[in-house]
Amino acid sequence: MYFSDLFSTKKRYLLHVVFWVFLLLLMLTLQNTVLSFSNALKRGILNFLLMIPLFYSQRIIIKKYYIKNLKKTWFIIAFLICAVAAVIRTPFEVYYFKMTMYGNYTFTKESFSAKVYMCLFYFTCAIILSSVAAFYQVAKLNSDAEKNYQQLKIKHIEAQLNYLRSQLNPHFLFNTLHNIYSAVQLKSNKAGEMIIKLSSLLHYVTYEGQMDKVLLEEEIEQMKVYLDLFELKSNLKLPIELEIKGLYENIKIDPVLLLPLVENALKHGNLTENSGNPFLKIYLEITSAFISLKIENTFDPKDLQKDKTGGVGLENIKQRLHLLYPDNHNFNHGVVSNNVYFVYIKITRIHEQSY
Repeated sequence: MYFSDLFSTKKRYLLHVVFWVFLLLLMLTLQNTVLSFSNALKRGILNFLLMIPLFYSQRIIIKKYYIKNLKKTWFIIAFLICAVAAVIRTPFEVYYFKMTMYGNYTFTKESFSAKVYMCLFYFTCAIILSSVAAFYQVAKLNSDAEKNYQQLKIKHIEAQLNYLRSQLNPHFLFNTLHNIYSAVQLKSNKAGEMIIKLSSLLHYVTYEGQMDKVLLEEEIEQMKVYLDLFELKSNLKLPIELEIKGLYENIKIDPVLLLPLVENALKHGNLTENSGNPFLKIYLEITSAFISLKIENTFDPKDLQKDKTGGVGLENIKQRLHLLYPDNHNFNHGVVSNNVYFVYIKITRIHEQSY
């Protein structure tokens, strides 16, 4: 059994139950050696009323501060929680249990040193319990991270397969091959160029798409290839604008991440229509802190279900971004006006040379 298996839902609940039952039995056993069972039980219940919220509050602040690299803030809050727990527990020992300790230790209510000793004792116990909570929570977070990584690998492969099967859809491929065939028959110079571009695109998606990271310039190049191929296929000079701002040499990105958005805009747009002033505008910005892509394209409002069954869709792209960059991305899309649609992605840089 793998260590991560302990954190499955059912086993996690069972682990908590076993932990608290074991702790209660341990306290009752130790205290019952010097105290009556009823007195030991009262102490045990009181301790539990403080230990349970202490344990789970420490887990919460670890999730909120420690994993966000705010270790100093986490330490201060954890320290204060332990101190508060000790201050709350000490008066019960003073005024309810009459400062009766184990064995030969018997103090009077007026003994200041005894009160300090008792407070430090419960503070130490709170620190130990908080350490157990911290160890458990960090282990769980690491386990969750490993599961997310495995899920990411699966989703990444699925996205690539979906792209091959759907994004580069059979309708587009059929038309491209048909146009290449026609160009060959007419002995057009476009035929060879179209074959080379289609080969380059398929090679990128099939091989480079299997890598963990690719150069951003390769992704940009394939975006240009796709645009050129679509224009050659259409046999028209299409109103397409591609603007790239910033330097992108030697920067790496997850493969086949931006390309599907360009294909999606081409597929759902109306660039080949003569009416309505159609356009496609692509703005890519690269800075030292982030990379952003904004795509605006016209579409036919009467044909919103165009190619409904094709492509991985914006929802799948959104899920992939969530897995790849859970806290480091923005993703928005929607209708700007009656016939203009936009998609916007912003990814914050995680490492110096990659996203």
